[in-house]
Amino acid sequence: MFSIKSRTVVESTNCPGVTFTVRRLNKIQRSARDLPVMEARMRYTEISERYFELKAIPEQTPELEREARMIDYEAGLIINQHLKPASVKAALVSISGMEIDGKPVTAESLLADGSPDADALIDEIYAACEIASGLTGVQQKNSQSPSTSPEPGDGETKGSIVETAAP
Repeated sequence: MFSIKSRTVVESTNCPGVTFTVRRLNKIQRSARDLPVMEARMRYTEISERYFELKAIPEQTPELEREARMIDYEAGLIINQHLKPASVKAALVSISGMEIDGKPVTAESLLADGSPDADALIDEIYAACEIASGLTGVQQKNSQSPSTSPEPGDGETKGSIVETAAP
């Protein structure tokens, strides 16, 4: 018999007594999660590339350091405003052992109504969602559509969106 484990229950390390359940996302669910935030993911990828270019420059000037800090800040905003909520909403199934204003917690209420005290829990849930919905290298290769491009020749490499995609 073939058995699939589609959900994982996690005990919070940041909030004692709280457990949450996340689902493993399939290709269709990941697409539904990613499509609304595609522009944010593209911007994140662009600025990440620029950040690593700046950090690779041997002699850092105050201007380069300032630009790197600005990029780092923008990356954080993109993650917190777009990518993290999309992942949590798509993969979080339930939270137990916690209430907000006397009501059971949902992904939406945690993101919208949670206090700054809930930030660590949101980060923990996001990390678990990303792990649960991530693909192994073999799964990434097998999930790609067949290419109509010729195979690379000796010494060449074949590019892949999966290899360069942002988190």
